[in-house]
Amino acid sequence: MNNNKNRKILLSILGMSPQILTETVYALSMEKPAFIPDEIYVLTTQMGTKNCKLALFHENGGWFHKLCSTYNLEGIHFTEKNILSTVDEDERPIDDIRTSEDNRAVANQITQLIRDFTSDDNITLHVSIAGGRKTMGFYAGYALSMFGREQDRLSHVLVQSEFEGEPDFFFPTPITDTFKPRKGDQFLDRKDAVIELADLPFVRMSQAINKKFLKEANTFDDCVNLLQKSVSDDVLPINLNVKERSLIIGEDRILLSEANFTFYYWMTKKLKANQTITTSQYDIDANATYTEEFRKCLDELFGMGFSTRFDGDSTNSSNAFKGVSYEFIRDRKSQIKTKLMEKIGINHSYYEIQKVNSHPLEYALKLSTNKVIVEF
Repeated sequence: MNNNKNRKILLSILGMSPQILTETVYALSMEKPAFIPDEIYVLTTQMGTKNCKLALFHENGGWFHKLCSTYNLEGIHFTEKNILSTVDEDERPIDDIRTSEDNRAVANQITQLIRDFTSDDNITLHVSIAGGRKTMGFYAGYALSMFGREQDRLSHVLVQSEFEGEPDFFFPTPITDTFKPRKGDQFLDRKDAVIELADLPFVRMSQAINKKFLKEANTFDDCVNLLQKSVSDDVLPINLNVKERSLIIGEDRILLSEANFTFYYWMTKKLKANQTITTSQYDIDANATYTEEFRKCLDELFGMGFSTRFDGDSTNSSNAFKGVSYEFIRDRKSQIKTKLMEKIGINHSYYEIQKVNSHPLEYALKLSTNKVIVEF
């Protein structure tokens, strides 16, 4: 197994045709530059697992080892333990996917596999969906769309029609190597076979919602529901709960620090007054007017006199509140945006403090005032 930082992994979804695995590896090795996986994993049914082990790892070496020796493909970690059987919700092997319960279990298994692989930034994942039930390919493609990153790929191997599905064909050979096909009486030469790899474009949705929350989803359906919520175009009201220091959007609660909650509250007051705040990266000193407004908001929210004790949410006196400067505005805006993104994904832009002008630099909330509710 490759212990280097960057690992290339091939995940192949297979059914009853193990030759799709060798055909895919062959096609990847012929690319320029070649993609030689460090590790290979196969997901297939229980019967497919038996076929793979017999064809790829039998006592005479198996077709996978023949492929590697023929084309000098070294260092690929692929053993019988890397052939994974589909299992039901009780971890019992599935012979075939025939019921809705089987479909759900396989969807969850595929989702977990792809989620695990893509959670490591040092892994480049290539998913092949040329084999297996159509639903397995669908789930693999959808899961990669949910979790895939820029470096990940999805593909389908294309085999010349005369050779496709032939039980004695596993990859093209560099020299003449004939066999009698199952279809027809004319011998075929493995050297003449043409194999292509079709890259399948897919939408990478992993940035739509923070991965931390996708990790908390237990099933394929949970992941879909989280993403659906993230890409919804419904602008819900935002409720500022003073007691909790939280922003409540639908069912989501975004807990904020005293500084960030007060800043957001201050921006809602600016919104209702149809005002923006203006600053500049060259403004080192605090803006006296803004500082006074911010202190008033602190007292409104947390009681008279609180602003005199406020230290900017820091016990470090060097970071004590020195007023509303460019740096203070920048940090509040950035931290609030991060919290919103973590909870509600790409819809955060509806609720974040936005730049409305560059010269001079102006910020504002762009919500409708009737979408903002403050609850003391």
